[in-house]
Amino acid sequence: EHAFLRSRGILVFDRAQGGWPRVKVGCEYKRPFLTGDTYEVLLGISRIGASSITWDFQILNAAGEIAAFGSMTNVRVDHEGKPTLITDEVREQLERATPA
Repeated sequence: EHAFLRSRGILVFDRAQGGWPRVKVGCEYKRPFLTGDTYEVLLGISRIGASSITWDFQILNAAGEIAAFGSMTNVRVDHEGKPTLITDEVREQLERATPA
């Protein structure tokens, strides 16, 4: 999710401004993960809340099979670690990347 946010010009973490810590992660494994194998991660936004983003992801093995899938939630926090509203500018960037 960090690469996704950065690709849209969204700051991931700054001591003075805060960041996007993960607060919940769930993953179901369907196939073994083997050392040295290559995987592709597909990531999409499933929900944008007042201060949070929920992502869905799939991890595909080299054969294109789903090896794992799940979801995770990040919360926008200020420099003190307290939840803060997602700005309109950031929300617009996120919504542009979310299927209707």
